[in-house]
Amino acid sequence: MALQPGSRLGPYEIGNPLGAGGMGEVYQARDTRLDRTVAVKVMPAHLSSLPELKERFEREARTVSSLSHAHICALYDVGSQDGVDFLVMEYLQGETLAARLTSGALPLPQALEIASQIADALDKAHRQGVTHRDLKPGNIMLTKSGAKLLDFGLAKRAQNAISPASASIPASHSMLPTNVAAAPITAQGTILGTLQYMAPEQLEGHEADTRTDIFAFGTVVYEMLTGRRAFEGKSQVSLIAAIVDHEPPPVSSLVPVSPPLLDHLVKTCLAKNPDQRWQSMADVLLQLRLIASGGAATVVRRDVPASRLPWAVAAVAFMLFAAAGAMAAYLALTPEPAARRLQFDVATPSSGSPLHIAMSPLGTHLVANQNPGGRSSLWLYTIGHGTGITIGGTDGAFWPFWSRDGRTVGFFADGRLKKVDIQGTPPVDLAAAPNNAGGTWNADGVILFAPSITGPLYRVSASGGTATPLTTLDAGRGETSHRHPQFLSDGRRFLYVVVSTSTEQSGVYLASLDDPRGRRVTGTPLRAAFVAPDTLLFMSESTLMAQQLDPDRVELKGEPRAIAENVATNLGNGGAGFSVSDDGMLVYRPVDVLTDNLQLMWVTRDGQQSAAIEERGSYVDPALSPDGSMAVVSRDAPSGDLWTIDFARGAMTKFTFDAANDGAGLWSLDGARILFRSNRRSGVYDIYQKMVSGVVPETPVITSAEASFPEDVSPDGRYLVYRVFNRGTSNDLWLHPIAGGKPEPLVQSPANDVAGVVHPGGQWIAYQSNESGRPEIYLLSFPVPATRVQVSNNGGSRPRWSVDGRELYYTEGGTGVLTNLASTMMAVQVRLPASGPPQISRPQKLFDVPLRGGYDVARDGRFLMPLPLDGDAALLRPPSLRVLAGWTRTTP
Repeated sequence: MALQPGSRLGPYEIGNPLGAGGMGEVYQARDTRLDRTVAVKVMPAHLSSLPELKERFEREARTVSSLSHAHICALYDVGSQDGVDFLVMEYLQGETLAARLTSGALPLPQALEIASQIADALDKAHRQGVTHRDLKPGNIMLTKSGAKLLDFGLAKRAQNAISPASASIPASHSMLPTNVAAAPITAQGTILGTLQYMAPEQLEGHEADTRTDIFAFGTVVYEMLTGRRAFEGKSQVSLIAAIVDHEPPPVSSLVPVSPPLLDHLVKTCLAKNPDQRWQSMADVLLQLRLIASGGAATVVRRDVPASRLPWAVAAVAFMLFAAAGAMAAYLALTPEPAARRLQFDVATPSSGSPLHIAMSPLGTHLVANQNPGGRSSLWLYTIGHGTGITIGGTDGAFWPFWSRDGRTVGFFADGRLKKVDIQGTPPVDLAAAPNNAGGTWNADGVILFAPSITGPLYRVSASGGTATPLTTLDAGRGETSHRHPQFLSDGRRFLYVVVSTSTEQSGVYLASLDDPRGRRVTGTPLRAAFVAPDTLLFMSESTLMAQQLDPDRVELKGEPRAIAENVATNLGNGGAGFSVSDDGMLVYRPVDVLTDNLQLMWVTRDGQQSAAIEERGSYVDPALSPDGSMAVVSRDAPSGDLWTIDFARGAMTKFTFDAANDGAGLWSLDGARILFRSNRRSGVYDIYQKMVSGVVPETPVITSAEASFPEDVSPDGRYLVYRVFNRGTSNDLWLHPIAGGKPEPLVQSPANDVAGVVHPGGQWIAYQSNESGRPEIYLLSFPVPATRVQVSNNGGSRPRWSVDGRELYYTEGGTGVLTNLASTMMAVQVRLPASGPPQISRPQKLFDVPLRGGYDVARDGRFLMPLPLDGDAALLRPPSLRVLAGWTRTTP
């Protein structure tokens, strides 16, 4: 019996009927408590007595509530009154896609937008284990806020079999009214869904999964683009035969202006064998975004036309593409006022090197290095999308760069140059690159790359083959390295970084594939980029600058202007943390932890803080002298120097003065010398030593083709423990005999083994390794690595011993100069029996602290560490990338 206007179900005052279907009647209603319009769907009384239908009605409520999202038609309430079961939902206005299609095909940009929204919605549902099973135009609502999926009455959760009772529910008992004149054939009985949009496996009675929805999605997209259904038949039998055996005409045969990739997308959706379809809606969505990014014709808008036959209906829907509309302004796809600069931040899932980021040529995607478990990988983000994904097969990846079509990413890992399709295909090995420093890719499939930071640039075909040198180091100019090539848009000319023994010769050069002897553009030896027709982006210390460049004359014009401050750089490898698309979509990593707003603090075991020295700075890795009266600290990274601190005098004195990057200071046992790492020789980090008195100049201790970093000196003075960055892929711990002899490996594995500190007794060494998938602290017998004991059990970094060796400290959580997360200082008691392994206590939490760049432990048990000043919220925010549009327009 129909509800009468003015009647009530609880606090909901019933208004006009909106529609009816086999499974429910929908009414406009008013929530008298909140004075808002809602939609109420009731289950007819003659059906509520059927347990299987009531179960389906309740299942819909559970499904909708599990898919709650800003772009889901919200489920406000569920109730029962006088035997009437009802749902209360958001009131929507618009028309169904089925109603819109009665007027024919949709314009290509609108069809792509709606398809992307539906794909995103299905992707989110599938990730939560929900399969729709009845996707069709009649279950897609077009509203002013975008497309919304309706009717989850047939939806099921993965690994949740349908009961025999529910399996016999007629599919015609739909949650929505049907436009009878345009209604497709609806199957009865055990086949659940609507025939025109059903996958072959559904018709054969097999279990539906997410790939079933992908098939239905393909039929819907086909109909939107062509205005005709993918499969037709005069009867159920002929229609089923068409779905199972026939292929619809290609979209391009009916819509000649459609992109070729669209044919491939739809055809793969409609594959008869589920194993030959796209295997996830995430893959489909990625394809749609690649297609939509192909030109101005596919720029989409959010103003879906209003209905010619307006009606409102309570919808059980979900969708996650709200960000796309909001980000349209940021994409600068339409003309903007000259003075307008738009920017937004993209939160990254974990810390990673700020230098390794790349914007795709079309500005639709960016890829960045991440380091979630101590080993890097690549993270892909689609502009306008709320989350990113990790690209499979990119463990150990650095220096990403894009193919010109934006479908493939080149990168370096395990001493090799590789490429990976962002659709998820396995990486392809291209060439050796043992100590790499950047690459670039032109439209002809030529990859130009630096396999080593001590050699020329090489070229190789993107399809594989032999890599051959392109540039030649000019001895007359003192050149030692060519790095970070960047093709200009013509694909022939390229920028690259030259490192020379002469500062007058170092800098950014411009050359071409036809004439690889470059001409100097600017003297900053950091990666640069070019935006057509005439803009050079380059670094001036930590400021990103833009200046007009005539690439034909290799001549800078006008005055440079600042684009962004505090951009990550590294003079040691020539890297700079920015990237730009062809049309000027810029991404960069602000490194605000390297500002001058840190202070060296003493912190007690209970977390009480006091200033160790008043002067603020960008401090990293403080190390106390053996008697505790002094400290050495790195300052002004990433191109900084070492400074010493005399606590008694409260004085800070500059210790190294080279233009290279000096850091990781380590005291000798007698406190007379400081060992440190520096890349002054050829860009590779070596280990040097210098007398604290400053009378004797620094001298090299370890020089190698691999980067080396000092870690500790054994208490007996026999060994220097140092870290080797092995071929740019992993870190190992080595022993250098101080009195002379051949260095030997101590810990050598595919993992990152770092931060070795020897016990004061000299028989054990604590170190950090990520071999388990995340950093943990271990004890290893020393100097013979025979026995090992794990110390931490919930992650651990940066071990340090107490002066008596009875306690071992480490940090749990986000630590490090490039991480913006709070750390927890942990302590374990360590007992060394006369024989057998160490006895380790349960880890004890000491205090939480926003640690930046390391710490050391004083003889009295206090901790020396650089910390942001109180209230400095900027240093505590999660790591992020900044995207900037409109910077090419100068302010009038």
